[in-house]
Amino acid sequence: MNFDSIIWRPVIPPGYILAATATLAALAAAGYWRALPHRPFTAAALFTARLIALAALALTLMGPSITPPSDTTALRPPLTILLDRSQSMLTPDARGRPRIDLAREDWLSASNLTRASERFDIELFAFDESASPLPLTALRQPADLLATGPTTRLTATLRDLLQRIPALSSGEAHSGVLILTDGRDFSDLPPAPVAELARSLGLPLHTAAIGGPTLTRDVALIALPRQDYLLAGEPGDLLARLYHVGMEGRTARIHLRSENQSLTREVALPPLDHDIHGFTEVVFPIQEAQPGLHRYAIEVEPLPGEVETANNNQTVFIHITDRRLRILLLDGEPFWDSKFLAQALRLDDRIELAQITQVTHARRERILTRIDDPDPDQANIPATLDQWSAYDAVILGRAVERLLTDRDVRLLTEYVADRGGHVIFARGRAFSPDVPSTAGWDRTLPVLEPVIWSDREVRDHILAPTPEGIASPLFFNGNLAADPLTTSTFAQMARLNASPAALRAKTGATILATLAPTDRPPSDNDPPAIATMSYGRGDTAIIAVEGLWRWRLLPPSEARGHGVYDALWSNLVRWLAMGGDFKPGEQVSLRLGRSSVRLGDAQTIDAAFKRPPPPDFTPALTLTDPQGRATRLLMQPADTLTVAGSVTRFRAQFTPAATGEYTVSLDLPQSQPPPEAPPPPEAPPPPEDRFTVYHVNLERLRTSADPQRLRALSEGSAGVVLTSQDAGRWPELLQAAHQARSTPREPRYIWDRGIILFALLTWLGLEWIARRKAGLL
Repeated sequence: MNFDSIIWRPVIPPGYILAATATLAALAAAGYWRALPHRPFTAAALFTARLIALAALALTLMGPSITPPSDTTALRPPLTILLDRSQSMLTPDARGRPRIDLAREDWLSASNLTRASERFDIELFAFDESASPLPLTALRQPADLLATGPTTRLTATLRDLLQRIPALSSGEAHSGVLILTDGRDFSDLPPAPVAELARSLGLPLHTAAIGGPTLTRDVALIALPRQDYLLAGEPGDLLARLYHVGMEGRTARIHLRSENQSLTREVALPPLDHDIHGFTEVVFPIQEAQPGLHRYAIEVEPLPGEVETANNNQTVFIHITDRRLRILLLDGEPFWDSKFLAQALRLDDRIELAQITQVTHARRERILTRIDDPDPDQANIPATLDQWSAYDAVILGRAVERLLTDRDVRLLTEYVADRGGHVIFARGRAFSPDVPSTAGWDRTLPVLEPVIWSDREVRDHILAPTPEGIASPLFFNGNLAADPLTTSTFAQMARLNASPAALRAKTGATILATLAPTDRPPSDNDPPAIATMSYGRGDTAIIAVEGLWRWRLLPPSEARGHGVYDALWSNLVRWLAMGGDFKPGEQVSLRLGRSSVRLGDAQTIDAAFKRPPPPDFTPALTLTDPQGRATRLLMQPADTLTVAGSVTRFRAQFTPAATGEYTVSLDLPQSQPPPEAPPPPEAPPPPEDRFTVYHVNLERLRTSADPQRLRALSEGSAGVVLTSQDAGRWPELLQAAHQARSTPREPRYIWDRGIILFALLTWLGLEWIARRKAGLL
């Protein structure tokens, strides 16, 4: 032991220790002085033993301590490296080289990786939309094979990565995450919350900005309908969204052409710092008198200096139908939810609404909307299966036992299972199970619910769309046609509750959104908030939340959320009802998940047979791509429920590989039975539909590096902001930063050991025994 390394930590002030020791020594001397004439040797020896014990006790109270040697040099702390592999890293502004070459040749050179491996346990990842391990051999690939990511979601990737770094759960000190990127981020998430999360986990984010400002001149077009279905003669809108860079102050001319319309709009392209959305929208009004599938071509005239004109046009398809959706709304316990829901449905010109509400115990209110010559029975609860089947969808509020009888509930179940009807549970659980009148309902109405209920409540949660929900038309707002609403949008809106909350979704149900807390990212364990399910030949959906109506009372500052409530209900009702709707005389329906699909997203194609097909028949689709090439796709059963022993609903998914127009047709079985009406002279053509695939490569359109976002990530997480001058010395800089963050080891008492305490007690015990035997007690 090196005595120079000993430090003293007295338990009490040293003067008190010395005074107490001197006093005890004086008392011991006085006691032994009396025995000194009779037993001089024994008294002197025992007095010496007492002094040694007092000295040992005084030394112990002075707190001699040593600091254990640090073992940081013996262990290599983990270091995670994230390399951006998105296409913006191909921008040749890094001293004439692509950014990806600068990152791997200067920052991830063999010399740097060797020195870094001596200091850290390195994990190398590449990321674009998400992160995945990157082998060192992949760094030798050509730049255009390495940087292939279609978009960058930096903040979302970091959020996910922080949850699964193994060192966090083991308690091992982590040196952080080194991020090599240009800073472009299209994840629609602010960097501050992720930086705070990293800081709370003790995991700094070190960033190095690759590249600089660039000047690209281009205009790109995305066009989508606000509604996939319109009534004949009903006005609608097409949205054309212009993304632009380097075209500030210019005027773009946009043309819309169809068989019956030709419109032109001019729009000034504002500077990007004044265009808070990063795009400019143009609305084209449309209206068609004849039902059918109508094609619209939208094109923006090329502007001088554009680097690419292939992204200046797009085709959109819209179905025109000559019948409205007939909806029945039943609520036995009206509240604001019922009021605003009915208002949202009345705003949709494609809906005929019959609303029946039990206002009080003795008063029932009936309101009919857009029903020209109403049947008197429509003002009452349907009494027969045919009357239920007159509605395309039935919406249930709460306490429906005040409106429905046991027989009504059985007919409602048959309406879904046998007649292909649709039921939406708009306010969570539709009936009270503890009411005597619902004693037998646990075997009827709950079979239509897509979820299993729990006994707990949740408060102040947000709506978090799942990947299945984002892929559906449910979360497309009229003001945000090109991008589905995301969790970040709903996080800024009124909080939601659930009482009771759903426990989980039933087998076969699809969760479109969950209820997520605000203090962590959404997870698979969150309770379902919106779910759908097929039951027999029909479908059901549930909104298992409370407080959704508050979204209709947003302040003017929340412009992003305006119209979300009305669009959500309109989309849900139309999507559910039209998804199982058969046209008059139609035996088979073909339905597309979307009429316009973003490149890289999957298109869902559903086929429904009104009558069961032959048991040995496997439906197939013929898919024709923009080049005229035909591909055959086999469909799979969409659920395990059957009618007359046969599956009647089938589904296929297809991920387009190119932009343009696609045609889908369904091959019918030769043994398909004819309809009950007399067959036409010629067999009807197979069901056919069309959709378009669009793509705007924002990675190649907006390529300027964003060092400010990276600085916010580093400074908010206590990380290091690296510059281009640090490319050759970052291993040493990160090691110094890690050592500066390391917590110094606490000094340890030398005497804090069992053997020392045992020796001291033994010494005092032997001295007491010796005094007793010597007769000095």
